[in-house]
Formats: sequence, structure tokens, C-alpha cells
Amino acid sequence: MTAETAAEQTTDQDAVRTWVVESPDEMRDVYAIREEVFVGEQGLTGNVRNDPDDRYSVHVLAAVGDRIVGTGRAYFIGDQAQIAWVAVLRPYRRRGVGWAIMQRLLEVCSAQGVRVVTLNAQTHALSFYEALGFEPLGRRFTMSHIEHQPMILDWTVPLP
Repeated sequence: MTAETAAEQTTDQDAVRTWVVESPDEMRDVYAIREEVFVGEQGLTGNVRNDPDDRYSVHVLAAVGDRIVGTGRAYFIGDQAQIAWVAVLRPYRRRGVGWAIMQRLLEVCSAQGVRVVTLNAQTHALSFYEALGFEPLGRRFTMSHIEHQPMILDWTVPLP
């Protein structure tokens, strides 16, 4: 199958849609995805609904067809942002959902005048974030039994 025929076979049901969360109902969807991925799959302990930065963050949801399947958020500090809680439901991984979430979050960051974006990537996802332009920053650390790598995307550095 060529790329052209694959593209022709893509239906509206396969298309990934992303949007900025605007309602309490949508925040419930954010928390449901976090609970399924971070608590259910990864064994994170603690309440994923009690992050104090959530109220000051921009949250994004992603859907495939009518199903909400992913989320992420950006927290702003001056001209910097930290992206966190990026999660995609297992059956929808490797289908462009995470990429679409990150693209939307980076668009929001750019619109806010952000110059530097950071995140703490789970090490299994390093190549994903590197493909988006992020670079490792500092030493790896373990949080909730999962190894993470701090990463940075610095829009102040000119491209080579």
C-alpha cells in the first residue's frame, strides 16, 4: 500500500481532532484518561485530580471519531511553559494522537509568547519528543518507579 492509497483509506472516523478544554465536563474527561493511563496502566499512586497546577494550565483533549482518547497540558511561567500529563489510551497509540496533542500544545505555547518549553519525558518516549525538537536536559530521575528525562525545546536558539 502506498502513502497515497493509505491516505485515501483514512476516514473521518480515523482523523484525530484536538481542542482546548473549556468546561468542567471536559476536565472530567482529562482526569478519566489520566486515571486509566497513569494509575491503571502505570501504577501511579496518588490522586491525578489534585495537581495544583491544573487550575493555571491549558489542557488539551484529543478524539478519534466520537471517542476522547488523549490529553495533555501546558503550565505557563512567564515566557516559559512546562508540558505534562500527556497520555493516550492504549488502543489509540502509534496513530498520531500523541503527535496531534503535542502540536496543539506547542501552538498554544507559541500563541502565549513562550520561548522555552520543558517537559519530563518517560524514557520510553524519548525519540517521540526528540522528533518534535526537544533535547535532553540534565540527568534522568525516577518518579513513581518510572525513569524520566528532563527535556527542553528552546525557541530562542537559532536553527543551524
